[in-house]
Amino acid sequence: MVALAGCNSILGIHAFSADAAAPGGDGTADAVVDGPGSARPFCYGTRVEVCFDVEPTRDIALPATLDTDSEATCVLRLAADGTPMCVIPGATIAPLSQLHVTGSRALVLVSLHDLTVGTIDVAPAPGSAAHCATDLDGLALQQGGHVGAGGGAGGSFGSPGARGGTGASGDALGGAPHPLAASTTLALGCPGGGGGTLAAAAPPLAGGGGGGALALIAVGTVTGLAITVNGAGGAGGANAAGGGGGTGGFLSIEAAAISDGITLRALGGGGGAGGTQASPG
Repeated sequence: MVALAGCNSILGIHAFSADAAAPGGDGTADAVVDGPGSARPFCYGTRVEVCFDVEPTRDIALPATLDTDSEATCVLRLAADGTPMCVIPGATIAPLSQLHVTGSRALVLVSLHDLTVGTIDVAPAPGSAAHCATDLDGLALQQGGHVGAGGGAGGSFGSPGARGGTGASGDALGGAPHPLAASTTLALGCPGGGGGTLAAAAPPLAGGGGGGALALIAVGTVTGLAITVNGAGGAGGANAAGGGGGTGGFLSIEAAAISDGITLRALGGGGGAGGTQASPG
C-alpha cells in the first residue's frame, strides 16, 4: 500500500516540531496515541500524523541498519489504530546512502528540511498485527485412503489474498483468504497462511511475514533511489503444502515536493513449494 503527497498543504497548519527530549523520546513510550485530537500542540502529516511538544533541534544521523524496537533516537508513539511507531524527528536528517530497517514497529522519519534517502529496505514484520486475519491455514487430510495437504492463503491487506491450492488428492482445501484487512493509517502488512502438513501433530508451515511500514514526512523535498516494503515468501517443506506469501507493507511519503525517479515497491511474497520440495516462496 503506497501513498504519496507533494504539496505544502499536507504538512498541516502547525510549524514542524518535535519533542526536544533526549534520544529515546519523552518517556511516554506507547501510552500516547497520535492523530486527530492529540493534545500535543505541534502536529504534522495528514495520512500519517504525529504530534510533539516542542520544535526539534537535533541533527540526526541514522545507522546503516536500524531496529525499530531498540533504536535510541526513537520517540515511541501509537498510531490511531494502535500500530506501534518508532518516530525519529530531526531538524535535519543526514542523507542516507542505504538504510536497512528491521523490527516490529512502523518507522516514521520527519525532517524540517529536505530528506535524501538513497535506498531504504524495510524487512518484513515479525508476527501478525491485530488487523490481520488469522484463519488462512491450509488443511491436511488423511482418511479414506486419501492423503493431501492444502497450501496457505496469501495474506490480505488492502485487497484480499489468493486462496491456497488444494492438496494432491483434491480433498484437502487450501486456506481461504480473508476478504479484506485494510488500513487507512500507518499499519504493518499481514502474513500469509500456513501450509497444511501431514506430519503427526505438526503445525502448519509458516506463511511469509507481511511487509513493514514506513512514513517519510519532510518540509522540503524528498529525494531517493528506491524504497522497498515487500512481504516475505511462505515456507516450503517436504510432505507438506507451502505457506502463503505475506502482503506488501505500507509506505507513505508526504513532502513539499517529491523528486522524480524514486522506485517504490510494496510487493507480496510468493507461496512456498510443497510436496517433495522445500523451497521457500
